[in-house]
Amino acid sequence: MAPSSATTPARRPGRAPVRASARVRRRRYGCAAGLLTTVGLLALLGLAILTGARSLADLGPALESGPDDITGIPVAEPVTWDVGQPDYGVDISFPQCGRVLQDMADGFAIVGLDGGMPDRPNPCFAEQWRFARAQSGAAVYVNTSDNGRGDPVALGQRNARADLEALSSQGIEPGTPIWLDVELTEVWQGSQARHRAVITEHLRVLADAGYPVGVYSAPALWQEITGGARLDVPVWVGIGRAGRASAEATCDRRAFGGQRPAIVQRIGTGSDGKPLDRNLVCPGVDLTGLVRPS
Repeated sequence: MAPSSATTPARRPGRAPVRASARVRRRRYGCAAGLLTTVGLLALLGLAILTGARSLADLGPALESGPDDITGIPVAEPVTWDVGQPDYGVDISFPQCGRVLQDMADGFAIVGLDGGMPDRPNPCFAEQWRFARAQSGAAVYVNTSDNGRGDPVALGQRNARADLEALSSQGIEPGTPIWLDVELTEVWQGSQARHRAVITEHLRVLADAGYPVGVYSAPALWQEITGGARLDVPVWVGIGRAGRASAEATCDRRAFGGQRPAIVQRIGTGSDGKPLDRNLVCPGVDLTGLVRPS
């Protein structure tokens, strides 16, 4: 804020107060402003050195702010799960293209909409979705990313709108649970604050459109990408290659986002002897809003 008047010197006995001339005032304030500008530039250059930026223009991501947590996502009206509840399922996507998948008597399937990136469709989605709808229940997962450029809020909204177009083209109605896949650290560029903003908007736009949402990740990846942001949507956690006992034990501890997992994914084996993701529903978890009954 600019000063409103010149400083009044201490009054000498018997003399009227003396005010600095306008020219003197301008010189004083110009010097002060120049000093502040120099200090500010030095501070920014110091931040550039600390963050590894090559220039002040590269400091955009470091200076951006975003939500500390990913909370306050509106709750879409879910389709109630009111049939016998399975305790396990599988998830499939483009790596399973061409594989013959065995029907599960009372299992569910979560199908990847994308081919590993938001702008790469899963070429086998339609076929795999038909398989999923033939099981006890089905859901969809989508990929997201941040290229580190531009407005992260706009990027999250753009990713979500692309998902909505793809979901509509495949006839997947609102009420179908959508899981946001957050795991590939190499596709997350820029600051953790940016990433939180991208994820928040992606979830919010999908939920506003009537799709119940959740997040898939692993604790170490979530920490690296978001800084360990808290969540208030369901979480689905991956634990890598493991047996069912390890998945059951994971249900008893916090996964990421400050939450216990609703579903635990482990890498198991399919009916064809090849690796296949297996998913355990944790005890006491209601699948409403997590998987849509077929």
